[in-house]
Amino acid sequence: MKHVRIVTDETLSFIQRSRRLLVVLSPNYVLQGTQALLELKAGLENMAARGTIRVILVQYKPIKKSRVKELRRAKAVLSIIKWKGEKSRYPQGRFWKQLLVEMPVKSRPRNSLEAQDLTYSSLENI
Repeated sequence: MKHVRIVTDETLSFIQRSRRLLVVLSPNYVLQGTQALLELKAGLENMAARGTIRVILVQYKPIKKSRVKELRRAKAVLSIIKWKGEKSRYPQGRFWKQLLVEMPVKSRPRNSLEAQDLTYSSLENI
Protein backbone atom coordinates (compact mmCIF):
# COMPACT_ATOMS: atom_id res chain seq x y z
CA MET A 1 0.00 0.00 0.00
CA LYS A 2 2.91 2.36 0.74
CA HIS A 3 4.25 1.88 -2.82
CA VAL A 4 0.89 2.93 -4.30
CA ARG A 5 0.88 6.10 -2.17
CA ILE A 6 4.42 7.01 -3.29
CA VAL A 7 3.50 6.55 -6.97
CA THR A 8 0.32 8.57 -6.49
CA ASP A 9 2.14 11.38 -4.67
CA GLU A 10 4.83 11.49 -7.36
CA THR A 11 2.21 11.55 -10.12
CA LEU A 12 0.35 14.43 -8.47
CA SER A 13 3.62 16.30 -7.98
CA PHE A 14 4.50 15.91 -11.67
CA ILE A 15 1.06 17.15 -12.70
CA GLN A 16 1.36 20.21 -10.44
CA ARG A 17 4.70 21.12 -12.07
CA SER A 18 3.51 20.52 -15.62
CA ARG A 19 2.23 23.03 -18.15
CA ARG A 20 0.30 20.48 -20.21
CA LEU A 21 -1.47 17.20 -19.47
CA LEU A 22 -2.19 15.14 -22.57
CA VAL A 23 -4.96 12.58 -22.00
CA VAL A 24 -5.44 9.99 -24.74
CA LEU A 25 -9.00 8.70 -24.65
CA SER A 26 -10.06 5.26 -25.81
CA PRO A 27 -12.45 2.61 -24.51
CA ASN A 28 -9.53 1.11 -22.55
CA TYR A 29 -8.83 4.45 -20.84
CA VAL A 30 -11.95 4.11 -18.69
CA LEU A 31 -11.10 0.48 -17.94
CA GLN A 32 -7.63 1.44 -16.66
CA GLY A 33 -9.28 2.53 -13.47
CA THR A 34 -8.35 4.89 -10.73
CA GLN A 35 -4.78 5.90 -11.69
CA ALA A 36 -5.77 7.29 -15.09
CA LEU A 37 -8.83 9.02 -13.65
CA LEU A 38 -6.79 10.40 -10.75
CA GLU A 39 -4.43 12.05 -13.24
CA LEU A 40 -7.35 13.55 -15.18
CA LYS A 41 -9.03 14.81 -12.01
CA ALA A 42 -5.78 16.34 -10.71
CA GLY A 43 -5.17 18.06 -14.04
CA LEU A 44 -8.70 19.47 -14.17
CA GLU A 45 -8.49 20.71 -10.57
CA ASN A 46 -5.13 22.41 -11.18
CA MET A 47 -6.44 23.95 -14.39
CA ALA A 48 -9.52 25.34 -12.64
CA ALA A 49 -7.86 26.45 -9.40
CA ARG A 50 -4.49 27.78 -10.54
CA GLY A 51 -4.56 27.91 -14.31
CA THR A 52 -0.99 26.58 -14.37
CA ILE A 53 -1.78 23.55 -16.51
CA ARG A 54 -3.76 22.95 -19.66
CA VAL A 55 -5.53 19.62 -20.08
CA ILE A 56 -5.60 18.39 -23.66
CA LEU A 57 -7.93 15.57 -24.68
CA VAL A 58 -7.00 13.41 -27.65
CA GLN A 59 -9.63 10.89 -28.69
CA TYR A 60 -7.87 7.88 -30.16
CA LYS A 61 -11.04 5.80 -30.34
CA PRO A 62 -14.61 6.86 -29.55
CA ILE A 63 -15.90 6.20 -26.06
CA LYS A 64 -19.54 5.37 -25.58
CA LYS A 65 -21.40 7.30 -22.90
CA SER A 66 -19.18 7.28 -19.85
CA ARG A 67 -20.39 6.91 -16.31
CA VAL A 68 -17.22 8.53 -15.03
CA LYS A 69 -18.06 12.02 -13.80
CA GLU A 70 -14.59 13.53 -14.37
CA LEU A 71 -14.47 12.29 -17.95
CA ARG A 72 -17.97 13.58 -18.75
CA ARG A 73 -17.07 16.96 -17.25
CA ALA A 74 -13.79 17.16 -19.15
CA LYS A 75 -15.45 16.26 -22.46
CA ALA A 76 -18.12 18.92 -21.87
CA VAL A 77 -15.67 21.71 -21.08
CA LEU A 78 -12.58 20.97 -23.17
CA SER A 79 -12.14 20.64 -26.89
CA ILE A 80 -11.28 17.17 -28.09
CA ILE A 81 -8.71 16.50 -30.80
CA LYS A 82 -9.86 13.43 -32.70
CA TRP A 83 -7.56 10.89 -34.29
CA LYS A 84 -9.18 9.83 -37.56
CA GLY A 85 -7.01 6.89 -38.53
CA GLU A 86 -5.26 7.15 -41.86
CA LYS A 87 -6.35 10.79 -42.34
CA SER A 88 -4.52 11.80 -39.17
CA ARG A 89 -1.18 10.23 -40.07
CA TYR A 90 0.02 13.08 -42.26
CA PRO A 91 2.13 15.66 -40.37
CA GLN A 92 0.49 18.53 -42.26
CA GLY A 93 -3.02 17.30 -41.46
CA ARG A 94 -5.71 18.75 -39.24
CA PHE A 95 -4.98 16.47 -36.26
CA TRP A 96 -1.35 17.60 -35.94
CA LYS A 97 -2.22 21.26 -36.52
CA GLN A 98 -4.81 21.13 -33.74
CA LEU A 99 -2.33 19.43 -31.42
CA LEU A 100 0.30 22.04 -32.19
CA VAL A 101 -2.14 24.83 -31.30
CA GLU A 102 -2.87 23.17 -27.96
CA MET A 103 0.80 22.50 -27.21
CA PRO A 104 2.80 25.55 -28.24
CA VAL A 105 6.55 25.22 -28.19
CA LYS A 106 8.24 26.81 -25.21
CA SER A 107 10.78 29.38 -26.31
CA ARG A 108 14.27 28.53 -25.13
CA PRO A 109 16.91 31.05 -24.14
CA ARG A 110 19.58 31.18 -26.76
CA ASN A 111 23.12 30.33 -25.81
CA SER A 112 25.99 32.59 -26.77
CA LEU A 113 26.82 30.75 -30.00
CA GLU A 114 23.21 30.80 -31.19
CA ALA A 115 22.88 34.45 -30.29
CA GLN A 116 25.64 35.33 -32.70
CA ASP A 117 23.80 33.58 -35.56
CA LEU A 118 26.99 32.11 -36.93
CA THR A 119 26.92 30.96 -40.51
CA TYR A 120 29.40 28.87 -42.42
CA SER A 121 30.82 31.94 -44.17
CA SER A 122 31.39 33.75 -40.87
CA LEU A 123 33.20 30.68 -39.50
CA GLU A 124 35.62 30.74 -42.44
CA ASN A 125 37.05 34.02 -41.16
CA ILE A 126 38.01 32.59 -37.78
